[in-house]
Amino acid sequence: MPLTCPRCTHDFLLIKMQTGMERIYSIFTRKRAFKCCTCGFKFRAADRRSSPRETPDADSVLVRQNG
Repeated sequence: MPLTCPRCTHDFLLIKMQTGMERIYSIFTRKRAFKCCTCGFKFRAADRRSSPRETPDADSVLVRQNG
């Protein structure tokens, strides 16, 4: 089920850019800021990534840098 605006129930949303304290806030709460393109309502909702971000291990980083 796609994420929809809580005010107008449309699903045409923008993910707002995270700056400064918003990044820290989203790390601890696991919520992202969204803005509805239809009604302009701003709200926060759970980060709905299907899989967590992959963090490269140290060995693969060294291999990429050296060769």
